[in-house]
Amino acid sequence: MNIAICKENRVYYFDYLRVLACISVIFMHTAADTSANTWWYYISTSLTFVAVPLFLMMSGYLILSSEKTLDINVLLKKRIPRLLIPLGMWTIIASIWLTWKESGWSMKVFIMKLNSAMKEPTLNHFWFMYTIIAIYLISPILYGGVHMLSENAEKYIIGLILAVELYAAVLMVLPPNIAEMLEIDVVNKLLIFEGHLCTFILGFFLGKMSKTISNKAMISIMFALLLIISIGTKYLSSINGTLIQRMQDQSRGLEIFFAAVVFLFFKRNFNKAGRKEFWRSLSTLSLPIYLMHNILRSIMNAFDVTAYDLKSVICLTMINFFLCFLTVKTMASIKFCCFLFTGITYKKACEVCNWQYTKRKVWGENNYKNE
Repeated sequence: MNIAICKENRVYYFDYLRVLACISVIFMHTAADTSANTWWYYISTSLTFVAVPLFLMMSGYLILSSEKTLDINVLLKKRIPRLLIPLGMWTIIASIWLTWKESGWSMKVFIMKLNSAMKEPTLNHFWFMYTIIAIYLISPILYGGVHMLSENAEKYIIGLILAVELYAAVLMVLPPNIAEMLEIDVVNKLLIFEGHLCTFILGFFLGKMSKTISNKAMISIMFALLLIISIGTKYLSSINGTLIQRMQDQSRGLEIFFAAVVFLFFKRNFNKAGRKEFWRSLSTLSLPIYLMHNILRSIMNAFDVTAYDLKSVICLTMINFFLCFLTVKTMASIKFCCFLFTGITYKKACEVCNWQYTKRKVWGENNYKNE
């Protein structure tokens, strides 16, 4: 069977989804500082936990629909460095900050933190980079696999992924003692990469899906899932006397279904070409913003700038987002720093997201060239 090759096209709704996911990640980490036991906390965090599944679904569609995925040179010389080098640089920055925070300054502690980064993330949010890099490394196999599938085999794989996610969702809503009795080891083993590989592959099938679902149906499903996850999280937390986020698991179950419907909703309503330079600029810098935000949050916490209610969480989330945006936009404007901290080539940054790009847009192409 011949492998069906999909040409790379700009996916306009991904610009909005990336910005949404990026802000959602910052919100969930900021809200975690409040230790709130209120409805706003359970509803808002249940909503924002779709962020990681959305990032994985977008990556899954882009990687598994690109013919370049079969080119090992592209993988090893372009895609992996775009992730690994910024991860390394922000790990160094995080290690410097944490060393200073914990011990003033100690080269020994700093080196120990860098060494431990080989085994585990220096800051908890870096785990996503470790996972996505590992998935990228096997992406040629995944690409060949999904494009060799017959129509029936595609339906089987989609059905299998949905069945595994449904299984995980059912276990989440059951009491722990009953859920433990119903666990099936074979199904658990299908949750490869802790379930994230299923989400990655599901993104490919969602992106290429031609059948549309009405907005009314999708909004109803999203509302129902948000309600179930929020009520379930509050109930489990109440009876255990501590925050239990089992139903908000971003690697499997209900949040995956929620993210899938959000993905399809944006695909139906926001996939249109037009003048969206602002959103594209934000979207292009979403990776370095993601890498930086928890470092900035840690610094803010060290100076007692923390959230305590919904209003302060929203305020600090937006402050964090735009400070990160301004910082990485500036780094993208410095030729030496650009790729190191953003994973974006300086040439591309000048075309879509750095200050040189903004200057050209504000002044106009001709004035910029003649400066």
